[in-house]
Amino acid sequence: KDYNRQTSAHLAIQSGQTAALKFIIEKAPHIMMERDTRGRTPAHLAAEVNNREALKIIADQAPDSFIEKDDQGRVASDFIDDPALKGEIELILKKVHGKEKP
Repeated sequence: KDYNRQTSAHLAIQSGQTAALKFIIEKAPHIMMERDTRGRTPAHLAAEVNNREALKIIADQAPDSFIEKDDQGRVASDFIDDPALKGEIELILKKVHGKEKP
């Protein structure tokens, strides 16, 4: 973790390294539940920076991170401004994992 308590998954999302993100999820899926100093998981960050590809990967491979709340009580989906993207993510969560928007 860095000084903001961000993990390698947070950093992969920030730098747009989706191949690295997939590798991290495969080798250490628990990292997707790690929180930074604001209580945000990598899913929160992907939504905040509008990383469409990362959001889809996380929804498919680490869906539980979408139900985690940050320090202000927000879930990752709360940061998605694009209604079409929000719909895509909700469909992935529902179809692949049987989960609705938290």
